[in-house]
Amino acid sequence: MYIKKKWVPAIVFVSIALICGFLSIFLPWWSVGTSPEAEVLTNVGVRTEYRLLKTVLLYKRTGNDVFSLYLYLNMVNVTSNQDIFNEIYSVFDMTMWLQVSGIVVGAVVFVLAIVIDRKKLKTLWVIGMLISATLVLAAPLYFMYNFVPSISKLDQFTPVTLPEEYIPIKPANVSTFFGNMTIPKASTYPSWAQGQPFWIWGATSGFFLALTASFMLFASTVIVNFALTERRKFALS
Repeated sequence: MYIKKKWVPAIVFVSIALICGFLSIFLPWWSVGTSPEAEVLTNVGVRTEYRLLKTVLLYKRTGNDVFSLYLYLNMVNVTSNQDIFNEIYSVFDMTMWLQVSGIVVGAVVFVLAIVIDRKKLKTLWVIGMLISATLVLAAPLYFMYNFVPSISKLDQFTPVTLPEEYIPIKPANVSTFFGNMTIPKASTYPSWAQGQPFWIWGATSGFFLALTASFMLFASTVIVNFALTERRKFALS
């Protein structure tokens, strides 16, 4: 084992990064749902969360009663158009491939750098972790760029029946990765609620964990590269 104290922060960073990257696969990456203001106004809350595993969590709260249901993303739930369905699937597949590839590369380099007693593996660490960090960063960036154009073509976000008092929303209303739809200034709504967001959408835990993982992987390469530079300076002095 060729581990020195200067490597400990890098090892900690990579360990946390790999855990975050792995967990992000099973957590939601994007959601659309009612805002807190809307839930106070109607006493009902609705949210739909999308995961890389092509599963959807449907959440609905009415008063103190909470309904939630996990569904596998299929045409019955979202669209009657096969081409749109395939397009959405391809976004999930590519994002998953980038994320898993980055995690695997990082894990392999991590194990090799700890187990095998070779100084050259220090350089392998820097190169390997840069590749890993780039792949893990590419996953959320690719998802952010491609998900909304695909999801906006759906017939509906969820098969859950919305209350009549809800402001209607269709996937076509979503044109940005982060956004909201406000309560209109109309006499049918109380003055305190007018202009407040009714629907909000954007990235959730899985997406942010993937970003965190990539930044920590990049940080580990900086730490190790600094340790290598210091060692070379010491050897030349």
